[in-house]
Amino acid sequence: MDVELYKQALFAARMEKSELNRQLKELDNQRAELNKRISSLTDTISGLALLSGEKPLPPPDIVAAHVKGLGLADACRVILTVRDRFSTPIVVRDMLEHVKYDFGDQANPLASIHSILKRFVDSGEAETLDINGKTGYRLKDPDKELMAKLANEVQSEETAGSKKVETKTKRSSAK
Repeated sequence: MDVELYKQALFAARMEKSELNRQLKELDNQRAELNKRISSLTDTISGLALLSGEKPLPPPDIVAAHVKGLGLADACRVILTVRDRFSTPIVVRDMLEHVKYDFGDQANPLASIHSILKRFVDSGEAETLDINGKTGYRLKDPDKELMAKLANEVQSEETAGSKKVETKTKRSSAK
């Protein structure tokens, strides 16, 4: 084999690697900018949620306990109850995925969620709000018992967390 061919292939591989590294650095910079923007929007959303009177969402582990073993329609009801605000089907699906809901053999869970939410509206169980071409769904009469139970669980978890911090603080000050 001609050594010159190997040198050409080596040069081409090094050039491609260099270009890919440059692209990767560019993507890393974009990721950093996106993370900054997401962080800023998270703060904005938190502030606006407080001003609008929305309650914070319970932690995923608490929600997961309430959707485990449910059918998809009931799991959607739980998510809409937990969120207690207009939510798009994508938000419902993402939240179910976040709490590791088992979609079973659902080929396209989002299509099923769309259908379920539309059925909720048709039956009068939910209402919609369209903003910028996106439809949000909200239960008209969310399960008050579930909401109270979730609030109690969140409060219990927060109380347990503050007791742990209090205990650690006492141990630290005792040293």
